[in-house]
Amino acid sequence: MKRIFFALLASTLLSGCYHNPYIDDGSREFNAEFEYEELNLRTNLPLRPLSLCDIIEIALEQNLDAMVKLYEYEVQREVVTGERLKMLPSLIASVDSSDRNNNTGSFSQSLSPGIPPAPPSISATRARTLYNFYAVWNLLDFGLAYYRSAQEADKGLIIRMEYERLKQNLVLDITKQYWKAIASKHAIEKGRRLLRSAKSKAAVFVRQIQEQLIPVQKGLVAKTLLLNIERDIQKYARDYHEAIMALSQFMALPPCLTFELAEPCIEPLPCLKNIDICEYEKCALKNRPELYIGDLQEQVMVEEARIAVLQMFPSAELFAGNYNDTNSFLIYNHWIQAGLRATWNLFQIPRQLVNERGARWRQVLARHNRLAVSVGVITQVHLSHLTYMDNFKSFKIVNDLKETYATILNAAEKEQKAGRLHAADVIKFQADALFAEIDALKAYGEAQISIEQLNNALGIPGYITNQDGCPCDCEEEDEMKDVMEGYTQSEQQALPPLMQDFPSLRDMMNYKSDINLPKDTQNDNPLDTDFRLPQQTSSSVNKNESWLKSSSGEGAGSQYDPSYKLPSTNTWDVDSTERSMLEPGYVPEQNFDRSEPIRTPEGSDLQYDPDFDEFMNPSHNY
Repeated sequence: MKRIFFALLASTLLSGCYHNPYIDDGSREFNAEFEYEELNLRTNLPLRPLSLCDIIEIALEQNLDAMVKLYEYEVQREVVTGERLKMLPSLIASVDSSDRNNNTGSFSQSLSPGIPPAPPSISATRARTLYNFYAVWNLLDFGLAYYRSAQEADKGLIIRMEYERLKQNLVLDITKQYWKAIASKHAIEKGRRLLRSAKSKAAVFVRQIQEQLIPVQKGLVAKTLLLNIERDIQKYARDYHEAIMALSQFMALPPCLTFELAEPCIEPLPCLKNIDICEYEKCALKNRPELYIGDLQEQVMVEEARIAVLQMFPSAELFAGNYNDTNSFLIYNHWIQAGLRATWNLFQIPRQLVNERGARWRQVLARHNRLAVSVGVITQVHLSHLTYMDNFKSFKIVNDLKETYATILNAAEKEQKAGRLHAADVIKFQADALFAEIDALKAYGEAQISIEQLNNALGIPGYITNQDGCPCDCEEEDEMKDVMEGYTQSEQQALPPLMQDFPSLRDMMNYKSDINLPKDTQNDNPLDTDFRLPQQTSSSVNKNESWLKSSSGEGAGSQYDPSYKLPSTNTWDVDSTERSMLEPGYVPEQNFDRSEPIRTPEGSDLQYDPDFDEFMNPSHNY
């Protein structure tokens, strides 16, 4: 028997020391094929060029990083529910059935002299069954579960604030790439148009050089100019491809899926010269998710200190139950028992005192970290405002330079028609006017990006938009109304506001804290907070409806495109997007519209352009 026991023990120990290496069972290959197919099925796009607002809405719905953060939030909600359930008492039902091969007979010894002891006897049967049904409520565990559930709820709100900040940064990143792509697209289209016109005259220049009608130097200068233009266009093509790939990544689309960008509406830039920067600072300190995260981290440390103090007390538990015993020697086989038990680990008190002091110091640390973040937020607001003012002035200068080059080009074309200027010289003026126009568009895009950077610094995407007009009395606003005159009205498509009705951060902060929070964000009981996304109010729904009406072209004086309306088959509804994504088992809806084919490098609709030695897509207006 001993040999068998030692053999089993040795085999158990040896099996624990055995290292099982990873064996490829084909799961990686299967997952790779599944993920590749799923990514390539993300083709649910509107059958029209995408505006900046379209890209933002699609990205907020389908961005994988945002979706991961939402699932983390869902996981944390379940953790909070589990901690709250720990406050319930324990209700235990048990059955104990046993049988002995011998009885429990025993004898006794008399302590009184002269009195004989009792004869040997038994008081329990060999077969015995116990039926117990009782409840135990540990008061210390109840208090610990209360504070830990509040702590986990705060951690869930931290994840929610991280999700909000992720969306805000996503809006800023999309805005940067969108304007980068727009400027590059204009440079490619108009630059290649100029190259086609210039290359058609190259043969004429060669013939004139052979006939010595123009000097060789002028012909070489014209050729050098064309090569420089082609080099610059190639740089813009690289920037365009990078921006398009970045936008595809933000929208979680496969890189092989092509889409067009809608032309932006060139509106006068708002003048922020005389704004009250102190109000912007206060606005940022009230709305930045990072500062709410700092508040919550401090609150987590407050709860940690309370947990440490609570663990210094004795553990008291109430119990009551119904007990049954089948022992036939008992007079009463059924009884009810209730009582109070208490245990106190005195040596645990010094350790918990240290834990409490450590939690208080971590609370101070969280407060100072939040103060450091506040300084960074204020600095970011000032820097974003100064950056916008610099870009505002730069755009005015570049736009004046564009108009100057346009005037020079107009005069040069008149001189050419009069025969006083050669066509090779006109190409230089055309190139200067073209790149001045591209520089003006780039400067306008940089100003738009700096506006969104200021919105990002305030923590409210779309807070400052072109549609809001000038928030201050500034004479420079009137000078911006006639900029970018080179764009025709047909090229100006509507640019809806960037973001509307982001979920209020204060709606998710209704818990009572030792920190100084606004009165409307406090609640007497931290567990009374419904740990869910804030529901849209009727006012926010009305705002969304008014935004949809304005974006669809309704209303007096509106310049929005009447065709702007997201397809009804999509789930890009401002009110229901976040709520639907938080439903258990949520999977983004995919409607596979094959009317717009996916164009790959092997597609039949790509044509080789010998002028530029590359494949061109006829659907692009190059």
